[in-house]
Amino acid sequence: MIKRILLGMALLLSFAAQTANAALELVITDGIDSARPIAIVPFKWEGEGKLPHDVSAVIASDLQRSGKFSPVATSKMPQTPYDASDINFEAWTSIGVDSLLTGTIVKNAEGNYEVSYQLVDVVRGQLTGRQIKGSK
Repeated sequence: MIKRILLGMALLLSFAAQTANAALELVITDGIDSARPIAIVPFKWEGEGKLPHDVSAVIASDLQRSGKFSPVATSKMPQTPYDASDINFEAWTSIGVDSLLTGTIVKNAEGNYEVSYQLVDVVRGQLTGRQIKGSK
């Protein structure tokens, strides 16, 4: 009798172990077809000498590496505006640009760099972001 009970429990445990083994299956049904075109206009340097780092190139490469953006080459830009009021929206939309980032860099009296930028939605023709930061 005890043999039958032990045999029955062994069978139950083996069935339970087989049913507990499940597979995880992930199905990706949607994704980004292409990166969003964006213009990173070279930032205007308002200081003496040469700017130590090309900030706009750093921003463009970071955005490109994210895979979500496709920065337009500087040589293909129809203009290099440094303020939202200088932007020719038709020229940018004709090359397929959705957003434009422009700005200026100034070295203040304390030796810090002040970066002022404007993110412009070219399709809607409006300023979407502005910020000024200081760092050394």
